[in-house]
Amino acid sequence: MTTIELKRSIIQRITQIDDSAFLKAIKTIIDSNPSEPGFQIPEDMKIMLKESRKQIRKGQGISNEDLNNEILEWLEERK
Repeated sequence: MTTIELKRSIIQRITQIDDSAFLKAIKTIIDSNPSEPGFQIPEDMKIMLKESRKQIRKGQGISNEDLNNEILEWLEERK
């Protein structure tokens, strides 16, 4: 049986099912298909990440603690 024939057969069988719980179980199986890509990173975000990594390698990064302090200072200035 080819992939197309298999899909048609499954679709035909599914259209005949009236059991909601069974259909939900099928949906769960379909939703958990690992062959489908999950989260896709857009190209512009990939470019930004690449640039960020370059900056970190050059020592142009900032620690999480320093960043938090900068944010707190910035927020205080806005009051």
